[in-house]
Amino acid sequence: MTMGGRIVLNIRDSIAPGLIVYDVTQQRVGNVASVDADAGRFVVRTDDIPHLPLYLPFDLITNIDPRDLFVSLPVLELYQLYASP
Repeated sequence: MTMGGRIVLNIRDSIAPGLIVYDVTQQRVGNVASVDADAGRFVVRTDDIPHLPLYLPFDLITNIDPRDLFVSLPVLELYQLYASP
């Protein structure tokens, strides 16, 4: 569906395990491991050792395409705010 020249998608239908996640500076964070649509969040398996999970809410997403997902915060802030469920 389009609205005002923008394509509008249901985020829940667009997020899938395996998507590569990037922070606001386009630094790779990790991959989507799972999606909890009822809670409105997705879990990212981070690239850093020991691959700590991040529990990110849908509202952080700024852009999504078939392979990549971008969020609105830098990676360090993601770790500070979203390292626990």
